[in-house]
Amino acid sequence: MEQNETNNNYHRELRAYRKAMGTCSWCGKSKVEPGKSLCIRCKVICKERARARYQNLPIDKKSELLEKKRLSRLENKAKGICYMCSDPADEGYVLCPRHREYYKERYKRSRESE
Repeated sequence: MEQNETNNNYHRELRAYRKAMGTCSWCGKSKVEPGKSLCIRCKVICKERARARYQNLPIDKKSELLEKKRLSRLENKAKGICYMCSDPADEGYVLCPRHREYYKERYKRSRESE
């Protein structure tokens, strides 16, 4: 068990170091955009793996995950924190200012493309 903890700590520190250096926290080779921790290549790989893992789950596990996510969002809403990132949401809102602005711009772009 101690070996696993040592290994986990090493990788945690390595990811933090790579992130501080502005390189991909996974591969350590590519530069990343400010505020991001994965390069585009690694992000695509991670998304593909997660998608494949989700698709191979049985139906009951999928519905269990969806219910857990729904409850988490409701809990965050009740606590007054953003359900996307768990940062504090402004009074009367369910999203933090950063995510409200993001969705406002996204909505604006989608309306312009119509």
